[in-house]
Amino acid sequence: MYEKGNVLENPKGLTSRAISFLGERATRVQWSRENLGESADFARAAAWFRVDVEGAVSRASRIGERFGGLRYRSDSWSFEEEIGFFPTLDFDEEDDEIMLALIEHTVAHPFGVWVNLDGVVYFMFPEAEGGEYVKVFGSVEGMIESDALHAECMSWDVAGHGGFESLGELRRRCLGLRLAEEVDSCGEAWFFGDGFRVHIWETWAKVFARDDLSRWAVWTRDPAGRENATKFLLGLV
Repeated sequence: MYEKGNVLENPKGLTSRAISFLGERATRVQWSRENLGESADFARAAAWFRVDVEGAVSRASRIGERFGGLRYRSDSWSFEEEIGFFPTLDFDEEDDEIMLALIEHTVAHPFGVWVNLDGVVYFMFPEAEGGEYVKVFGSVEGMIESDALHAECMSWDVAGHGGFESLGELRRRCLGLRLAEEVDSCGEAWFFGDGFRVHIWETWAKVFARDDLSRWAVWTRDPAGRENATKFLLGLV
C-alpha cells in the first residue's frame, strides 16, 4: 500500500527523476479528509460491495493523504494540461468495486480518471450506455513516473515518430531495450536505449477503442544518442 504522508513531503518509492519533476513543477492546494466524501456514502458503498466500511475508508484516506491536492503541468499525450489530484468517492452500483474519481482537468477532455482502493488507475470515456473502465496504470506513482519522463523529453530532440501502422515493428525492435518498469502501465510503455528513449502510447486507443489513435516517438539526448537512434529506426521512418 502507499507510503504515509503527502508525496511531496515523502516521495519514497519514486525514482530520482520523478522526485525532481515534482520538485520543479508540483504544488499542493488544500485538501482534507472531508474531500473524500460523506461517511454515509462510504457506508452505502461498503454495504453494496460487501466490504468493511472502516477498511474502505482507511484505504481511501491513504490515497487521499498521499496525493490529495497535488497539481502540476502534464506533458503526457493523455493530458497536455495542468492536472489536479482530488480523490473523491464516486459510488455507482453498476461498478464492480469502490472507485474514487482522481483527476480534475483544467481543459475539456472527453474522458475521466479514477482509482480503486488498491491504487490502480483507470480511464473511461463515459457514454450514454455507461462506458467501461480501462486499466491504464498499476499505481498513481506509475502515472507520475510517466509524466516525469515526458517532461524530461521536452528538452530532448525528436528522432522519429509514427502511429499504429509501424507499431508492431517498433515493438519488436524494443525487445532489445530496457523497459522503464517504474511506469507500470497497460496503456503506454517507455524504453531506454543508449542516449535515446522510446515511448509507445496506446492509452486513447484502448479508452476509445480505436487503434488509429496509437502513437510512438523516439527522443535523443545528444549527438551520440541521435546516431544510435538513427540506427535503431533504420527502415522504419
